[in-house]
Formats: sequence, structure tokens, C-alpha cells
Amino acid sequence: MPRKQTPPDGSYQHLNKVVVAFLQGRTEAESAVREILDAHSREQIEAVLHDEGERFRRFNHRRFRELVEGLRAHRVLLPGAF
Repeated sequence: MPRKQTPPDGSYQHLNKVVVAFLQGRTEAESAVREILDAHSREQIEAVLHDEGERFRRFNHRRFRELVEGLRAHRVLLPGAF
């Protein structure tokens, strides 16, 4: 799958850090989703999840799914994506 346009490095790294912290169980879903929504555009979120989604799934599939569902609830991700 080709990479989507990558957000600026700092933004990409921040989003990646927030997701990994959630996957490791250091934050709750609601606070992770809120931090992601407050700091990143829909395009940035989709780009990072597109590029890193498989790695996130391998790390903790159940929590990654929980995060994706939380983002969908805020209409950030379309049904069927990720």
C-alpha cells in the first residue's frame, strides 16, 4: 500500500507517541482520543493510522480497535477504514 502524505514530523511523532502510550495502557481511550482530536487534523490522523496501523495492530490489536472506534464515534474516521 502506498504511503499517504505524511504530516509534519513533530505532528507525526506526537500522534504516534499518543497512540503508543494508549496501546501500552498508560492512558485511557477517552483521554487519548481527546488529545488526538485536539492536536491533529483528520488528514494527519488518517495518514499516521494508514502508515502505522499494521504496527499498532501487532502491538495491541484490542486496544488499537478501541482507539479506532473512539475516533469513529467522533466522525474522524469513516466506517470500514482501519
